[in-house]
Amino acid sequence: SDLSNTSIAKIFNMDSCYLNRVVKSETNISIHQHIIKRRLNNAIKLLLTTSKSVEQIACETGFYNASHFSAACKKITGISPSDYRK
Repeated sequence: SDLSNTSIAKIFNMDSCYLNRVVKSETNISIHQHIIKRRLNNAIKLLLTTSKSVEQIACETGFYNASHFSAACKKITGISPSDYRK
């Protein structure tokens, strides 16, 4: 399903920029960063519990592709997806 700043703001009947400012002021991270962290947590669970390919996991968890997933994983956790598997 569509998970974006705009789709979340629509649920709360708010402007996406305003909602993002409120969230960031309360949590110190943007809605987009929350979304990426949530997707990454789900992807890591799949890496540890399934034998699905990195490309398949990236697709299932909402990343654009395996490269996007890998870059986000390395940036946030410091560990590549393949290292989680080891």
